[in-house]
Amino acid sequence: NKDFIETVIAFTEKNIAEINFWWNYFSQRFFSFQWNEFQIMKRIPWKSVEIDDVNDEIIQKTSKYLWKFHAWILDFQNTWNYFKINNFKDVFHFRDRAQKYISDCNNTYIKNVFHDINTVLGNKKENPLLPTWVIHGDPSFKNFLIDADRNITGLIDYDMMSVEVLLWDLSDMIRSYLKIDSFDKNSFHLLIKSYNTFRKLSPEEETSLQDYCIMMICNTGFRYIISYFEDT
Repeated sequence: NKDFIETVIAFTEKNIAEINFWWNYFSQRFFSFQWNEFQIMKRIPWKSVEIDDVNDEIIQKTSKYLWKFHAWILDFQNTWNYFKINNFKDVFHFRDRAQKYISDCNNTYIKNVFHDINTVLGNKKENPLLPTWVIHGDPSFKNFLIDADRNITGLIDYDMMSVEVLLWDLSDMIRSYLKIDSFDKNSFHLLIKSYNTFRKLSPEEETSLQDYCIMMICNTGFRYIISYFEDT
């Protein structure tokens, strides 16, 4: 996973001038100490997008930044060597893991939450025919950095980077914006229109987008249930 991430970032630095991943400030980033592995990082002089920053301009800029990455990362070689290197988007994997805890759980509230999420998930499933390539993995609005003029300076929190259906990234961005009360139907259409500027969604992607948004939200819910039991 570490090698894959570093290979993608090195490719991006060399070939995609408009996309930045803020990462190495030191010659060595990972250190082993007392049987644990640590990342040594440094604060950088920009801020993450926060809820109060979100408006139409930020929605447009973040969605355009995402399509730029998706459009130009298509030149990345040997992608299929890394296919499914991570399973962070496998909602059924997390559903099954959560269900194991629920089966022995005496907390009625948590059991009901699991049941409700599972009901929403229903019989939805991934579409193997959708475009698949390198994705950021967690393009929440808070993982975009901006300067004082609200220009995007880069992306962070790319530990979930993988080779998956591109639509996962878009649905994850939408999921993050849905936390904001002001994000309404017009905001949603603005986001999609901005993304469509150059990497236009295929008809199959347009048809699948709602299901992928629902699966993404269910994925997050199941992972919260798992984290409750594993205290992670």
